[in-house]
Amino acid sequence: MPAVDTAIIKTLGAFQVCVGLTACHRAGIPSRSVDANGSFLYNMFLVTGNVDKSTGKPNPTSVYHLRRLWALGADLGHTNSTAAFLLGASTLADPLSCLISALSSGYGIMHFGAAEASLKSLVAIGGKENVPNLIAKVKRRQAKLFGYGHRIFKTVDPRILFGAQIMNELGSDHPLLQVAMELDRIASEDEYFVSRKLQANSDLYIGVVYTALHFEPSIVPVMIMLMRSGGLMAHWREAMGQPANIWRPQQFYTGEVSGSPADSYDAVASEWKTARAVGNLNNLRTPSASDNMEKIISVDATAGPSEAREDAQTETTNISKPGPTVAAISVAQPDSEEGELSIWHSTLSEIKDLTRLMSLL
Repeated sequence: MPAVDTAIIKTLGAFQVCVGLTACHRAGIPSRSVDANGSFLYNMFLVTGNVDKSTGKPNPTSVYHLRRLWALGADLGHTNSTAAFLLGASTLADPLSCLISALSSGYGIMHFGAAEASLKSLVAIGGKENVPNLIAKVKRRQAKLFGYGHRIFKTVDPRILFGAQIMNELGSDHPLLQVAMELDRIASEDEYFVSRKLQANSDLYIGVVYTALHFEPSIVPVMIMLMRSGGLMAHWREAMGQPANIWRPQQFYTGEVSGSPADSYDAVASEWKTARAVGNLNNLRTPSASDNMEKIISVDATAGPSEAREDAQTETTNISKPGPTVAAISVAQPDSEEGELSIWHSTLSEIKDLTRLMSLL
């Protein structure tokens, strides 16, 4: 699959450059080109301007710790953003377009944005002496605790142990690390969190790690997506090696249906087959739709455009039909010579029949 592999390399390179340009623009510093002899992570520091001021090159220690951090989350299976990515991939979209879908999905505070939100909340706490006050507010449902609780991990998030280790090696005296550790200590001993099986997750520390590596908080969600990009490309490569099969989520109608669905479907199917055989589709409208259309279109043709519009709107309002109305669209052409007015008034029953007809095409 040489073409697929080439597309993956180009996509990863383009994404890295875009992240670098964005970071440099926000920091107000000149953008820099990649080093052809440097690794992907080395160039990540380089293009974002995150370099040692004395050497103008990325700090080897920072590159080492970022490699360890990215090993914790290169791929986590079918997450929300991965599903969004593969949803686009199922249409045979190019990998960069699929990556944009994943990035849009992951940017929310319920996904990658949680790390940024957690980091900002740690900054807002100020110091570890203020942690008990935040915990009390969370228990009163007056505040939200980011970086705590996870849909999958109901015990200790296995990633958090390594994240805390990396943070300690970077500098255990980091003020935000002290706040995060105090928050984790108090919450892990509080019955409110223990009874609900709420444990700290990697978002509690990952934002702090990026801060210690001198990345701005606003770029953290993008960095997490960049961390996941290799795993996403592996998913895309696997998808391209399989027969094309577009993803289309199933939908189930849960509203009320009058009459027997089976009888109604058989009647509609028979009507459609007959109309298709004779080449006449004029009789396919349901009785309720036909009656309403004739009632609306029979507006006095001699009336002026404004009068016709008012009468038609009145007729539309007064139409009585079984079932709730889900759409009412009116299109008026007051400037036309005939002063025609065409209004389509749809109900759930009509949409149901239309859907069944479409399934037979």
